[in-house]
Amino acid sequence: MDPHPIPLELTSFLGDLTSVTAERLMQDYFRIWKRKLQTADDLAKLQFDLVYLAEGNANVVYKLLFQSNEDPSTLNTTDLDHSQRRCSFLLRIRKDTTFGVPYQDVIAHYKTEVHPLFEPSDLVQQSLVRIPISTLDALNANLKTLEQDGMRPTSRNGTYLVTSDPHAMLMEDLSSASATSSSSYTIELKPKWLIQSPSAPKSSLRCRTCALHAMRRCDAIKSGKKKPPSNSSSETQPPCPLDLLTSSHSTLRSLLAAHMRKSPAAQALDIDALTTRLLQHPTLLRLRAAQAHHSAVRLSDFEQGTYDPLGLTLRDCTMFIRVHTHHSQTQEGSGDSEGMEVEVKLADLDEKSPAGGKLERWTETERRLIEEGWYEGRDVVGEGEGESGGGAELRLCDLGWGWREEGDGGDGVKKGQGGVGKKLRGIEVRELVDGLI
Repeated sequence: MDPHPIPLELTSFLGDLTSVTAERLMQDYFRIWKRKLQTADDLAKLQFDLVYLAEGNANVVYKLLFQSNEDPSTLNTTDLDHSQRRCSFLLRIRKDTTFGVPYQDVIAHYKTEVHPLFEPSDLVQQSLVRIPISTLDALNANLKTLEQDGMRPTSRNGTYLVTSDPHAMLMEDLSSASATSSSSYTIELKPKWLIQSPSAPKSSLRCRTCALHAMRRCDAIKSGKKKPPSNSSSETQPPCPLDLLTSSHSTLRSLLAAHMRKSPAAQALDIDALTTRLLQHPTLLRLRAAQAHHSAVRLSDFEQGTYDPLGLTLRDCTMFIRVHTHHSQTQEGSGDSEGMEVEVKLADLDEKSPAGGKLERWTETERRLIEEGWYEGRDVVGEGEGESGGGAELRLCDLGWGWREEGDGGDGVKKGQGGVGKKLRGIEVRELVDGLI
């Protein structure tokens, strides 16, 4: 059962919409109701239902649905369900927390710090919009109702939307649920650290992300939250993010397959064609270049308060891979990418706040990764049998094994060998295993 909807008039924030966003809304309206909106005044008259979708520590996200009772005498479809009325945007509203950042500051940071690092097509569209205080009050009452009905996560109960700031964020929705046809799919993943941590020892066998996975896995085993694997265990290591920028077709294909297993719909995609389109993708190259440029994320930076918040943001963003397939596509597995359109966009690029004990957690995490030997794989190599128990060979990543490149017998580029320098949006990137990855 869907959470209870709250009505909203588009006219309340129409003046803040970009022309691109307004055009997308008009296209959505035509797709759903088969009627064209002729003028801005027509657009302003639109009525929406806000329906609770999800929430985190700092924000609540709502689906935007066109109201089904709008001028019913001219509509050729009635009683559409939520999925049929859903438009291609979400509304994100800030919670009333001590560590929340006003959306005016968020959008200013986005425009001045994030935009210059990327092409416009790399980023999920978002616009700062106004929202009536009366709507915020209604949404807070709705959150309390959801609590009473058991439709809100219990860990989120008791926190509500800020009512002193009449702003929200209208965001492009790239989830599979918002796809405009059955031939569109979305794969969502976290690229994480595409270069090694500048704090990592030179003898590291793991990248920063794989080291963190190994440490958390061991912590879970010690606390009893996870059972240690047996020697015959089929448990596998989460995909190494360094594989996202490999030039090896088979390596990237394996990474994508691991993510696509989580979505039955995505498994219908031609994975070979998708892999071809994503090899050395420019959006990911720009993200890695930006991470290399914003490198003040060392342990000493955290300890001395000189860390770069944008550097942390770039290492914790979300990547959406939206795939559109066409009927002209050849049979599955052919690797033909002509019948496939692929969009790669980044989201969750708000500035990281150190409040709420986050700075202390960042510092402690990096200290443990270094001092306890997780970068160097001391739990599985060297002295003793390690603390993780079983399946040790699965927990080293591409940093330790070297890049697996096509035609090189699996050895790939060894540590210390360089690549080619590039210029991306004014940032020089050296594809060096020993320096960056």
